[in-house]
Amino acid sequence: MSRRRVIGTVTALACALTALWFPARYWELVKEFDPLSSWAVLARGLTLLALLATLMWPAREPEPARSRSPAPSPGRT
Repeated sequence: MSRRRVIGTVTALACALTALWFPARYWELVKEFDPLSSWAVLARGLTLLALLATLMWPAREPEPARSRSPAPSPGRT
């Protein structure tokens, strides 16, 4: 799976997890410590950490193409 696709998928998952509890269950979480909302917030936080790790992971750079031109002579500049 390409890095771009992973980033898009993890971002969509974080958005979906946020939509589970905010804004509909926000006050249940604040006032009553709703377990479902609490787990959704935890899962969203872990998903955002995974997104950060994916974004910080160095991308593979393509290998440079080898030049087919002849090597310069030692006497020429």
